[in-house]
Amino acid sequence: MAQRYPYLPLEASEHQIRLLTLFPGEFPSINEVASPIEIEFQTISFGDANSQGVPRPKYEALSYTWGVERSPVPAMVKSQGCSKQSFVEMTQNLATALVYLRHNSEPRVLWIDALCINQEDMEERNSQVARMADIFRLADRVVVWLGPESEEDRSAEALSTLRFIGSQIEVDWDTYQMRATNQGDPTWADKGIPMHLDKNVISPVLMVFNRPWFGRLWIQQEIALANDNAVLICGHESIRRIQFTNAVYCFWNKVKKLDQDLTEMFQERLELIYEMAASIHTLNRGSLSNTLRKQAGKLKCSDPRDRMFAMLSITNPWDKVNIEADYSKTTEEVYRQFAVKHIVVRNNLDLLSACEVQTDHEFLHDPMPSWVPDWRRPIVTDQVKATLASGRSAAAAQFDCRLETLTLSGVKFATVTQVEPASIRSYSNRKNMDDFFKGVQKCIQFWGLSELYVTGENSHDTHVRTLCGNSFSESYNPLVPNFLNYEICSSKLNQCLPKGDIGKFFGSSSTSKFVNRIMLTCHGRSCFSTAEGYIGLAPAETKCGDIICILLGCDVPVVLLSHGEERYSIVGECYCHGIMDGSALLGPLPEGFELVWSFDQELRGYIEAYIDRRNGKVQGEDPRLAEHPLPPRWRIDISDEDNTDINFVQENDDGTEKERTAQVDPRMTPDELRKRGVNVVKFNLI
Repeated sequence: MAQRYPYLPLEASEHQIRLLTLFPGEFPSINEVASPIEIEFQTISFGDANSQGVPRPKYEALSYTWGVERSPVPAMVKSQGCSKQSFVEMTQNLATALVYLRHNSEPRVLWIDALCINQEDMEERNSQVARMADIFRLADRVVVWLGPESEEDRSAEALSTLRFIGSQIEVDWDTYQMRATNQGDPTWADKGIPMHLDKNVISPVLMVFNRPWFGRLWIQQEIALANDNAVLICGHESIRRIQFTNAVYCFWNKVKKLDQDLTEMFQERLELIYEMAASIHTLNRGSLSNTLRKQAGKLKCSDPRDRMFAMLSITNPWDKVNIEADYSKTTEEVYRQFAVKHIVVRNNLDLLSACEVQTDHEFLHDPMPSWVPDWRRPIVTDQVKATLASGRSAAAAQFDCRLETLTLSGVKFATVTQVEPASIRSYSNRKNMDDFFKGVQKCIQFWGLSELYVTGENSHDTHVRTLCGNSFSESYNPLVPNFLNYEICSSKLNQCLPKGDIGKFFGSSSTSKFVNRIMLTCHGRSCFSTAEGYIGLAPAETKCGDIICILLGCDVPVVLLSHGEERYSIVGECYCHGIMDGSALLGPLPEGFELVWSFDQELRGYIEAYIDRRNGKVQGEDPRLAEHPLPPRWRIDISDEDNTDINFVQENDDGTEKERTAQVDPRMTPDELRKRGVNVVKFNLI
C-alpha cells in the first residue's frame, strides 16, 4: 500500500530547493481516462542567486491557480533506491495542468510551489517563499497555465486573436505609446481608431481575460520576474508573453471604443490585466507602497499576509523597505511592521495616500491605527497624482513604544465647512449622458465660486483643474500624450455647462478621455469647501469640521478627524486646489513658474521639477527657495547636463561628503520653516 511521500528537510544554509521531474504520458482522447501522474523529486543547491558564472539547474517554473482543495488527486512519487511506493496529493486544477503539460515521450523538469514546498513545514514555507523571486527569475522558462480548453468561451480562438494583435504592434512602456511593427497594419497602433473586430471575435478574448489566473495575487511576481521565454498556455494553445502584453495594451486603449455593454462587466478585470502587463515592463521602478495601493484588495489570495509578501521582489531596488516573509506573525502585525519600516527607511509619508476610511467594510471589527493601510480592502479612490504639497520635506516622525501613535509635524491649513458627494455618473451612450452633465454641474454649483478664486485664478480655471485633478499632458516634461492638455479639458467643461455646445462635446475623439479623467478624479470622493475659501475633492467620509493638513514628507494634503487633545485619525488624502505645489508652506510660485514632472532617463521615471513657461526652461530647484541660504555645511550639486538633476550634499568638518539626497531639501525641516514664519505643529495620529 502506498504511503504519503515523506518530505526530507531542506538545508537553508545550502540554499536548497526541490525540483520535480514530470514523467511522460500521452494526452487522453475523448472519453478516455488520463494515465496516472508520475513524478520524482530531486533536491538541489540553488546557490547564490546573484553570483555570476555559477551553473544553474535547468527547469521551468509553473504559474497557475491552486483551485479548491476538496477531492485531491494523487500523483505517484518515484524514489531512487526505494521499493516502497509513495504519493503526494494535489488539487484537481494542478492535476489537469500536469496532464496537459507532460510530454508524450520526454520527462519535464518543473518547479511547482504546491509540490516542491512542504506546505506543512512552516519554517520551510517561510524560507522558500523568500526564494520564490529567484526561482521564477532564474527559471529557463515560466509557464503560465490558464486552464484547459473550453468550447464555451472559445479559448483557442481567443489566443489566436491575441497572437495576431500582439504581432501587429510594439509598445514603448516608458512613454506608453504603441507603433506598428514592420509588417503590422498601422491602424492597430492608432489609439483613435476603434478595434475593427466584431463582437464574435472580441467576446472570446474578454472571456479568457476573465479566467481565474488573472485574478491571483502571486501572478504579479511570477510573470513579472520571468524572462522573455515566458509563455501563457490555455489547453493546447499558447502565446508568448511579449505578444500577450502587446495585445493587452492595444485592448486597453481601444476596447473603450467598443459597445459599452460588451465591456462594462469586464472593465475591472481588464484594468487588472493592464496593470499586470505594465508591471512586467516597468519592473523594479515603482515603490512598494504604490504597487500595494494598485493591487490592494483587488487580486485574490488565500492569506492576506501574502498581499505584502507577494510584492516584495518586484519593486524598485532603492525602495529598501523589504520585510521578510514570516507567517508566524498576524496580518495586523505584518501590515503595521511594514508601515513603520516604510516611514523610517523612506523618510516620507507616501504610505498615507493608501489610508482611507471605509465605514462599511468587513474589517472594522479588527481595526488598526488609521496611519496603517489595510491592504485587505480595495482602495476606492484613484491616487492624487503629480503633486508636491509639502515640497521636498522629510517625515519628522516619532512612534510610541506600542506602535499605536504616530507623531508628525505639519501645518493645519484649513477647516472643512461644507461637503457633498461628487455624484458624477458614467455613461454608456449619448442618451444617458445627461447624468454626467448634471453631476458635473452640481459640483460647480456646490462650490459656488465667484469670478475669482482665493488664489486669484478665475473660477472656470479652478473648476477645470479641480475636476481633472490638475493632471494634464503639460504637467509632464516631455508631454505625456495619454493625458489631455488643459485647453481641451477647459473647452470640454464649457460644453458640459447649460449653455454649452453639446454637439461639439460629442463630435470629438477626446470626449472619452475627458469623461474618464473626471470619473477617475471624482470617484469615491466628495466636493468640499473650507472656511478659508478653498475648494477640492476629499474622501467620501469627510465631514464638516475635519481639518485639511499639510504633513511634512507627504506629497498630498490629508484630511484629519480631530479626537481632541491633539489626537487625530486619518480620513484620507485630498485634492485642495491652490496648495498642491507646496504653496501652503512656501507661498505661490513666482509668475510664470509651474511644477512639472520631468522624465529621468537613469531612473526611468518622473521626478519633480519647475518650468518657466515664459522661456520653457526647466530646473530642479524650487524657485521659491533660491533666496534662502542652505544651513551650514550644506550645498547643492546641479548636473551640468541636466538642470533638473540636483542633489543636496551635507559635508563633514573636513569638507568630505557626509550625506547626499535628492528627495529632501534641508531648508524644509520644521525648524527652518519656523524660522521663516511657518506655523509648524505636532499631530498625534491614532
